[in-house]
Amino acid sequence: MADGEAELHRFAHRLGIHRLSYQGPPKTAAPHYDITGLERDRALRMGAIAVSRREIVALYRRVRIPKGSRRLVQAAE
Repeated sequence: MADGEAELHRFAHRLGIHRLSYQGPPKTAAPHYDITGLERDRALRMGAIAVSRREIVALYRRVRIPKGSRRLVQAAE
């Protein structure tokens, strides 16, 4: 997870992951890159913080991505 799409792309670039591997709106609500186990290990060594699928789901339940938008906004409570 990144604070924004630009940060996500910069980190992927540092990992050597091609931009064509990016998956984001409108195909998926959660902007991300699918990575291999080796890429994940390298990302963790480079400062990424490991989160579980459960933590990611909990985060996306607290925030929402408006249709057509590419940034996270706080959901109304």
